[in-house]
Amino acid sequence: MAPVIILDEKKVIFWTGAAVLLLALGGCGWVLWIRSEKAAVLRALQSFRRIQRESVPTSRFLDALGMDRPAGRRSLFLKKFAGDLGKISPRTAKLADYVVLQAHVVELLDRLGKRPSSGQRHELAALLDALVDALEEHAYQLSELGRIEASNVALERRLELHLSAELLRIENVVQFAARRSDFEGKVVTLLHLAKEVGGSPNLLEYTGVIQECLQHLEELDRLTFPEERAVALAPVLPLVLKVRRQVEGELVANPLFSLTVRWHVIESLHQIVSTFLQTLGQHAKLTVELQSRVLTSMREATVVVDVHNAGPGNAQSVVVELHANDDLFTIKRPQQSIRQLLRGQSARLEFQIKPRTSDRFRMLFRVVYSDLERARQELEYADIIELRPEKESSFFPLHPNPYVVGRPLRDEDVFISRDETLAEISSLLEKEGSHLLVLVGQRRMGKTSILRRLRHHLPGYVAALVDLQGMLVNDEGSFVHELIIVLQDELNDMGIEVESPSLAEMHAEPMEAFRQIFLKRVLRSIGERKILMMIDEFEILEEHMQSGVLTPMFLAKIIDLLRELEGVRLLFSGTQRLNDLTVDSWHVLTPLAQYLNVGHFSQDQIAELFMRPFDSYATFDPLALEKAYRLTGGHPHFSQLLARELVEMRNLERLNYITVQDVNKVADVVVDKGQLHIVYIWNEASRDERLLMLTVRELIDREGLASMAGAVKFLEARRIETSDLQAAATLLKRKEILDSDTEHLSFRMELLAKWLRQARSLEAFSLTDQSGTTERPFAYPKPSKVGS
Repeated sequence: MAPVIILDEKKVIFWTGAAVLLLALGGCGWVLWIRSEKAAVLRALQSFRRIQRESVPTSRFLDALGMDRPAGRRSLFLKKFAGDLGKISPRTAKLADYVVLQAHVVELLDRLGKRPSSGQRHELAALLDALVDALEEHAYQLSELGRIEASNVALERRLELHLSAELLRIENVVQFAARRSDFEGKVVTLLHLAKEVGGSPNLLEYTGVIQECLQHLEELDRLTFPEERAVALAPVLPLVLKVRRQVEGELVANPLFSLTVRWHVIESLHQIVSTFLQTLGQHAKLTVELQSRVLTSMREATVVVDVHNAGPGNAQSVVVELHANDDLFTIKRPQQSIRQLLRGQSARLEFQIKPRTSDRFRMLFRVVYSDLERARQELEYADIIELRPEKESSFFPLHPNPYVVGRPLRDEDVFISRDETLAEISSLLEKEGSHLLVLVGQRRMGKTSILRRLRHHLPGYVAALVDLQGMLVNDEGSFVHELIIVLQDELNDMGIEVESPSLAEMHAEPMEAFRQIFLKRVLRSIGERKILMMIDEFEILEEHMQSGVLTPMFLAKIIDLLRELEGVRLLFSGTQRLNDLTVDSWHVLTPLAQYLNVGHFSQDQIAELFMRPFDSYATFDPLALEKAYRLTGGHPHFSQLLARELVEMRNLERLNYITVQDVNKVADVVVDKGQLHIVYIWNEASRDERLLMLTVRELIDREGLASMAGAVKFLEARRIETSDLQAAATLLKRKEILDSDTEHLSFRMELLAKWLRQARSLEAFSLTDQSGTTERPFAYPKPSKVGS
């Protein structure tokens, strides 16, 4: 039996009425919506007629047309407007075609997500090209009507759309860089036209950013290393993101077709640059390690922290902050920054504190940094420092000061063994046919001190030192006579007496008398041993040949001497190689020469130099030794000077433990007292070498690192011309002024960078250089009282 449904009459009436009401309201809404769309189109047509009468550029009207409608309905509005516009006249029918094309672009823009695919970008570019063609015809019509201003605005619009279409087709940074010159021409034209017609500030900003991006891309062609390419592109992302935020803000307040297109172009640039940087692996990974784990006194101390970048990318704007704790210690400068920390690079930071407790205490560091993938990353690091006050012990001053500065070292002076150099000289002398050695090194490298030590390290030789500096001679005869006197004095010191040739023999043929009489007597006196004549400052021979004191045949006579007398060896010591000299006759000696370079001390040798004399008087903190090496770069002269000043300060302040803080205290004094040699380094450098030194110092101070590409760009931006900057870099590395261990440029000796910062500026140098005037005298700082 089928169920019986009983309907309540009142309910049926209620629900029927509700349905009819809803249908009526929906119908009214639909009618109202239709009427409102029609009304909006009518209002737009009225506005169009008005701007035609008032000569307002049509392009600006079309830019805003329909963009205030909700997304998804803007395209429909534009199509309805185009349909009505096409009915007005044949002329407006052409414009209606353009509006239909704009409707298709808007429809695509509404569908695009935040990250459109490559295919969607190419589709958008094709539609923009169609708009460009339509606008070109419209601009021609406007110019025919004599409305030049409106025509120029349409031209501005066409150029922007064309540039946008081309940029949307770019797939990667390499394509972008390859088309840089083409884009630059379009950008310059668009900027000029936009300024002429009073374009919007956003258009000027947008175009200016593209221009700046292109300038950064210019460097990619000449950069090889990933970190250099990343650094070159690093400024691009902030620029792009800044303009994207501006466009987004303007779109909220003033929705325009052009702004919407600009946003997608900027987002496309953002994607390709970000992707490129990610392929370089540009995320940084910082680690922090406290080096100063023990303090040995309650006096002011330097706490050393190492920050290391273990990631594949570079870190930028690194800020390291030591959290204050007034109950435990006070800090002079709690926050320090590093502009850039390259991958694999470490930076050593120094915080000056004064402990207020006599026990161990905790130090908390907070590090904030950015890389090319993320901004403002943070990490915290904490460690414990122990305070162990120095044991009370008697203080013994170190007198006399064992470190000698400004003269060659004697046997009793502190001499850091150059065992490798001495062993290599001995090995070269034993080679068959090795009659001439050339010891090459910059001034104050300790070459003369090495020569003085050779007599104790060559048992099969009698080593006699001849210093040509200070010899007063006026012809070959007087030169040979002085040479014999010096050699006689050297041999007498070793208990060997040799009679010199007579005056008649010397007068007849000086060089022959020296070779056949004097040297043969020497060889008979020394028995089985050989004589090693060590000629220091040998470049003076060239001066004598240039002035006529020695004849050009003098060097040929030396060749005859070495070939005839088997027991004679010759060692030249100077700052240049034979082929660097200008007198042609040096070439006769070049085939015989064996070269040996004398450079800076190693870090182990620096430790030996500082620790040996202090052994029973004071203890060196290992970090203080590392600091000493970084300041001097192992330069023998400045290392001796720094050690000497530390002895003076230690005696004055009665210290039994030398810290980083103590080394820092005497650094400025070393610059003051050592600047005669620093000035010599500066004066001996060529113009390009000086420019490069100043530029490297400037780049390191400004950006935290320097490279050849960065130096070239820096000087070009200031319109400072150079001859061959790469050759200058090679020479500075050979002189051990710049460090050659990495592809980036840095000073081997921090003291030189400190002096340049105090006494030299690139601006002053370039001004005097361009004006042709002599450089101003060095502005020497006032000497410190420490150690004076």
